[in-house]
Amino acid sequence: MLRITYENKLGKLQLGGGRDTHIWRILEADGLGLTAKQFNTVTYPTEIGQHTMSETINARTITLKCDIRSPKGAQFEIARALRILNRPGTLTIHSGITKRKINARCAAAEQGERHGGYRVFVMQFLCDYPYFEDTCHTNVPIFRRENLIGSGRRWYFDETAAFHSQPISTNQFILPCMFSRRTSSANVMNLGDVDTEPVLQIYIQGNLFPEAGRKIRITNNATNQTIEMNLDAYIADEAEKERDITKDEITLNIPERTVYNIYGENLISILSNDSFLSAFWLECGNNIIEVENSVSARCAVMCEFSNKYIEAVLS
Repeated sequence: MLRITYENKLGKLQLGGGRDTHIWRILEADGLGLTAKQFNTVTYPTEIGQHTMSETINARTITLKCDIRSPKGAQFEIARALRILNRPGTLTIHSGITKRKINARCAAAEQGERHGGYRVFVMQFLCDYPYFEDTCHTNVPIFRRENLIGSGRRWYFDETAAFHSQPISTNQFILPCMFSRRTSSANVMNLGDVDTEPVLQIYIQGNLFPEAGRKIRITNNATNQTIEMNLDAYIADEAEKERDITKDEITLNIPERTVYNIYGENLISILSNDSFLSAFWLECGNNIIEVENSVSARCAVMCEFSNKYIEAVLS
């Protein structure tokens, strides 16, 4: 059963389909599949056909034809809907347990004819960015150190180098065992239909290494892309401001092309000369991302992203 909601800070408009009990009932929904493309082509007198030089993906147009029941309260409900539709918002398409969203603006909303106790209503939405996304972002740890002591399990390698884990009772301590575990790479799965740009969050959670040349290098082996951050100057500047660098957070927001710390200060200068935010993305499928850390033994790096799809949940 298809359900669609349009939501912004003024409220939520809920549209239902089939036997749904919403006041607004969906009759037709267009524009939820592939969006239109424009092609730049050339033709030559001596050749058959044409050559496609480039393609452009257009903005998406979604048209919803609905009817509204409850004739006594229809005037109030339509007025409320028009106030919500007058502002940019988010369209969310529900089908079963699957939900996808897209940012949209209502370009037109017109009333149609009345049929008995129902009034037809048509809404047209324009989506500048044509791809749908998951309603929740995916977070993957690509670098972290875990303390295994006190976790309620014993982690160890046996004499054949096989890895084992077994539960232990309170205050029980058996050697040999592993005190900690470090993750320095991860397989980040982009389950969408197109490449997507992540947000990389770096958490410094402990004392810094004393040596100079402290840096963090993040590499996507699937695309051979690298981002390197030189932190010596930044650490010295934070010490001069008497800030606790052992509890810091640096965010690389690749979609917005910004780098900032926990105070919101611009840190774009920490990137190396050959690192560009626009040159780092996650391709469809597997992305093995590695982190080289020479800043702190207690450091964590998270990769946050949203899968993007060329179509909504079509039923």
